[in-house]
Amino acid sequence: MHYVIIGASAAGISAAETLVRLDPDAVITVVSREKDIAYSRCLVTYYISGQISRDAVFIRSDEQLRASGVRFIAGTEAVGLDTEKRHITLTDASAISYDRLLVASGASPVLPDIKGIKGLGVYTLRTIADADSIIAEMTESKAVTILGDGLVAVTAAMALNKRGMCVSLVGIAPHILAGFLDSRAAGIIQNRMTEAGIRFYLGKSFSEVNRDAGGRLNSVTLSDGTSLEADMAVIAAGVKPELKVFGETAVAVEKGLLVDEFMETSVPGIYAAGDVAQAYDVVRNAPVWNPLWPHAVEQGRCAALNMAGRKVRYSGSTNMNSLNIGGISLVCAGIANSELPDYESFYLSDNNSTYKKLVFRNRKLAGFILLGKTEKSGVLTSLVKHETISPTQKDKLLGGHFSYTALTGPDH
Repeated sequence: MHYVIIGASAAGISAAETLVRLDPDAVITVVSREKDIAYSRCLVTYYISGQISRDAVFIRSDEQLRASGVRFIAGTEAVGLDTEKRHITLTDASAISYDRLLVASGASPVLPDIKGIKGLGVYTLRTIADADSIIAEMTESKAVTILGDGLVAVTAAMALNKRGMCVSLVGIAPHILAGFLDSRAAGIIQNRMTEAGIRFYLGKSFSEVNRDAGGRLNSVTLSDGTSLEADMAVIAAGVKPELKVFGETAVAVEKGLLVDEFMETSVPGIYAAGDVAQAYDVVRNAPVWNPLWPHAVEQGRCAALNMAGRKVRYSGSTNMNSLNIGGISLVCAGIANSELPDYESFYLSDNNSTYKKLVFRNRKLAGFILLGKTEKSGVLTSLVKHETISPTQKDKLLGGHFSYTALTGPDH
């Protein structure tokens, strides 16, 4: 049996290591377009900030990868797929045949169509190579403008601020982290970032990146005409699933590659996991693109189990985040920022240091936000993944009783 995996990040590494344990006699080949493999994208901004070393970003050492028995082909991209002949084509025109294929190719940064955006001083932030370039540029830069208002943009802003740079964050949304936070929780975090010296220009975008006669970045013009001095720009305007390899194939695609409960795509023998996959969401009860590291690890493991014939159903995922911004801890999961009429929002705490919000839909805990005090977030996350909760459990939650003991028992 020859298992081929496209991608060597969370899902790909998880799948490869699972297959080694399940089928030690199989041949396993992992292809990665990146030269650096088996590192955590979640730690890249910590590397930029100087909080950790470059080596600390990697989740597996070169020695561990060599000892695994897996064949790794790094720095080479899969550019073609023949589903009938069951082989992939690489950038050097060579082909690799497979019996089972896992697509864990991840996602790529979105680069908006903005005048002057391509050139010196403008960076995306997705890979460790991107981080290396930004760190090298920091020695010559003092002012950086970040385009984006999501998690990567916010954590990059804090990292560059920690390095002493003058940071401006420009985002099209009305508040930061709008993909998973409401305006109140986002406002508390934004206030802390403002206290650290970060400037915000929300509800705006770049209209032009301006350069001097030598092509060096010197400012950006915003959509409202505001001009911001900048000698570096970081584009963190979102990512999209990396789907180039599929071309005209019959593999079903929506936002990402659609997979069934066994992580298999519409083409038998081809599986998908991680940021490229669109899998079952336990809150929305539908296939949803949830590009998060923990989900990628679990999806990679589940896909590998099924590739090896174990027939294990994927339990599903939902949106969840855990972070610390400027000393403020935050954990949230599910749908916590919806204003739709069939969602009920309850606020258990709301001040400048703590914020607790629970969101219900019918008999289900649809989501929550814990900011400042995040104890018992594991209990709430577990409940979000449950199909229903009882009226007694709901009353206990609204009374602030988040413990497993309080939520179980004969009267739960």
